[in-house]
Amino acid sequence: MATLIDSLKKGVVTIDFTKINTGERRVMPCTLNNSSITIRNIAPDSDSIVVWALDKEDFRDVIVSTINDWYIGYPKE
Repeated sequence: MATLIDSLKKGVVTIDFTKINTGERRVMPCTLNNSSITIRNIAPDSDSIVVWALDKEDFRDVIVSTINDWYIGYPKE
């Protein structure tokens, strides 16, 4: 999780996760490297992480246990 958080602080990361309320798969480009973000310290053992969703232009809370995969960069088509 520490590597994911560090990558989010540096730039764009795509997180593939399952939404808890619908079970739907979500592929979300996000970052913590944005001037409008004030979140700086996220514990690697946290149950969730708050990120800036680039496609929604808003904050999103991702439950760590729902993450299927993640990678640096925008979603692969």
